[in-house]
Amino acid sequence: MKKYIFIVIFVLSLFSFNYVQAAQNFNATILSYGVKLGYQFGKEGGFVYGLEVSVTKYTKNGFGGLGGVIDIDFCKDKKMIHFGFEHSLLWVGYDIGPTFYFKDNKLFYGGTVNIFTGYLIYPFYGYSYFPAEQISIHQIGTYLKYFKLIDGNLPAFGN
Repeated sequence: MKKYIFIVIFVLSLFSFNYVQAAQNFNATILSYGVKLGYQFGKEGGFVYGLEVSVTKYTKNGFGGLGGVIDIDFCKDKKMIHFGFEHSLLWVGYDIGPTFYFKDNKLFYGGTVNIFTGYLIYPFYGYSYFPAEQISIHQIGTYLKYFKLIDGNLPAFGN
């Protein structure tokens, strides 16, 4: 049942408008932080929760936003820590980078790619791979985030 609740939240949040993404043709640096709720599929699966913090710089060059992200996930007795490079353009973004996976008192090294969209509610799909143990992890869910303008300006709605 929990899996279906998160799938519904994920699909509904796909339709949310991203006001922060509208800032991509403006000069702005944004701190974004919040919680992660989702589901992890497969043998390593179950309910996933965690925290994420990102800093993204938008410029008038039309290239979108560039920044960095730190993500900490918990699923049952496992933990993942992800550091990523983030890029967003229009209403879609991604981050990619190294990930550390803690399982059974062992540390595994790998990488993660997350694809996201939205505003305040960011649905995402994430794929992580840890080559030493050939562990593949698929996640879907939603980031519930708040943003704070560090510098620059944001456009008003409708502009």
